[in-house]
Amino acid sequence: MSDLLSGTLPQPAERYNAIRSLLRAGKNDEAIVQLCAITVSYPQNLVAKELLFDAFFQKRDWEPALALAEELNRHQPDNARLEKARIATLTNLKRYDETIVQASRYIERHGDDLTILDTLKVATFYTGKANEAIRYGQRALELRDAEACNNPPPFSLKEPDGPPSGANVISFSLWGTAPFYSYGAMINLVLSRTIYPGWTCRFYVDAAVPPACVAFLRENGGDVRNIEDEYPSVGLFQRFLVMNDRTVGRFLVRDCDARLSAGEADLVRQWIESGYPFHAVRDHVMHNELMIGCTWAGRTDCGIDIVELMRRYFKFGPTAKYGHDQRMLGLMLWPLIRNRCLVHDRHYRLPGVHTVPLSEHKGHFGAGHQNLAAVLTEVDRLGIPRLPPA
Repeated sequence: MSDLLSGTLPQPAERYNAIRSLLRAGKNDEAIVQLCAITVSYPQNLVAKELLFDAFFQKRDWEPALALAEELNRHQPDNARLEKARIATLTNLKRYDETIVQASRYIERHGDDLTILDTLKVATFYTGKANEAIRYGQRALELRDAEACNNPPPFSLKEPDGPPSGANVISFSLWGTAPFYSYGAMINLVLSRTIYPGWTCRFYVDAAVPPACVAFLRENGGDVRNIEDEYPSVGLFQRFLVMNDRTVGRFLVRDCDARLSAGEADLVRQWIESGYPFHAVRDHVMHNELMIGCTWAGRTDCGIDIVELMRRYFKFGPTAKYGHDQRMLGLMLWPLIRNRCLVHDRHYRLPGVHTVPLSEHKGHFGAGHQNLAAVLTEVDRLGIPRLPPA
């Protein structure tokens, strides 16, 4: 949102560019300190205040983000982009009734908009209107599909010739010190032995992961890759790099805090039997991205360079933070594989896409497990050693 250029610029333009670079790198606290200093000296500087909104929004600090969005909106009441930012922030604050009123009013004035449809999907779902939520989610999925297919990257999928050669790999990103991610990696490694026999779990880790966790993964058959020096600050995207490894045949991309399961493995079996080179699962009303970052799979022999797709995506300046992995997949990879992908979907459909309906079942694939007490119960049940206190 930070391309607003209203008001005066009391600071050199280079300083704003440096702050934007901090935001792209996810260094929100550092950006906030610098921006607060500017806004104290220049309270009418809307450029700095919009960047400050971006920083708080990325940090998921919703109260100050809303205060800034409302102030910016008062200064420019006809600015639709600022209005969208305010409505999205209301949704994140779980002020769903206000969201529904204001988002509906926005669509009446401006027509369908992806951000606003997603806020309506969330707000109606969490106020008990599941059918309305699915309707909004379907329309947003259609807009995403049209956007991606109208602007595909200049590449094409090479049709594989026969079964893939190489290892079967389940790819995870693991970074930071949060225990439910570290324990989740350890749990999934143990579960994979019975759920995915013959598959190897690969973990792309950074230096902050507890050493005891890394040691457990290595000692129990995990393939641990530390590539922070080569691909710094790409977090969730690191697990996608498996797609460029020609020693791999098929790969699954999963979340550490989710759980591998027999039900999910059955979907993978159906995908392999289908002969399609790619697989995507959408298993919840909220799953109306074209590809969910933790429930897709593919082959490495289709001539697609995932690193080049990532580079093209990052050229436009987004961060490697929450949600952008799915945005990149939808914009860059989906239009290349749309017609050669088996999709399992519980709620949504797209024309021309080979979709297998998912039946209702308890929970959903890709759901995060972040209740630490429950996670520790799993750890003890599986005989996994507890990590030393940080």
